[in-house]
Amino acid sequence: MTQITKCINGKTKIFGLLGNPVEHTQSPFIHQLFYEATEFNGTYNPFFVPVGQLEQAILGMRGLSLSGLNVTIPYKVDVMEYLDLVDPIAQAIGAVNTIVPVHGKLMGYNTDWIGLKMACDYYDIPIKGQECVIIGAGGAARGAVAMCLEGQATSVTIINRTREKAERIKNDLQKMDMDIPIYVGGLEDFHLVKPNSVAIQTTSVGMHPHEDASPIFNEEFFQKVDFIVDIIYNPKETVFMTKGREHQAKVLNGLSMLFFQALKAFEYWTDITLTASQIEWCLHQLETTVYNNTKN
Repeated sequence: MTQITKCINGKTKIFGLLGNPVEHTQSPFIHQLFYEATEFNGTYNPFFVPVGQLEQAILGMRGLSLSGLNVTIPYKVDVMEYLDLVDPIAQAIGAVNTIVPVHGKLMGYNTDWIGLKMACDYYDIPIKGQECVIIGAGGAARGAVAMCLEGQATSVTIINRTREKAERIKNDLQKMDMDIPIYVGGLEDFHLVKPNSVAIQTTSVGMHPHEDASPIFNEEFFQKVDFIVDIIYNPKETVFMTKGREHQAKVLNGLSMLFFQALKAFEYWTDITLTASQIEWCLHQLETTVYNNTKN
């Protein structure tokens, strides 16, 4: 891990994360990497927001003229009512994770879907013209569906234990692009999965300490999938990813998605674009730190 030193002064820009809990977030370290790579005078702090205090937290952002905030669970939905403007895609997803001050107003964005798209682009996971399968129907699934629609997938299929939540996502997000069909099925509806698909696993199944779990074990599914993205990054390779690799699929875990959603927030706040070499350095530092300190 690189030793990061900083002199905080009156010109230091203050950013942070609102959530409950916030003790285990990787975001401060990721943003400090951005500051070091670009020699930017900023600091990023996790802010624990007690239940019932979200409105006061946003008022605090306004009153202290903070330069930007991220929002994590459980406030990504509720925070929208306290903002002045919400990006249309974030509105369709139904969640905001990045707040940007714009000419005295607070604008809400969702960089989770953008981070997923940037990670796929960086590691050559194709989306445009692909059949995409989303496993799960929670908040992360909404971002994944939006990413596939914006990325011009051929179709999107959502498979989940219960169809009701998946149907809600379809109904909410289909309006983003009526030309890209969205299909819904259960976890056993493998007939909906087309050959050569891209599968994006958005649930917490398989996350540490339950590394032996997977949302799907069926061989028929993995025989149809050429690319697998799992939003989990602990462990480094989930059972779901291993099963895909055994069937010659290209696999990617969720650490790069975490990295790129943070990078997009940094770009929104600062108008700074990292160079390719800066991104490579930051990613290397993050991966080394996480996987030298995480049980796999």
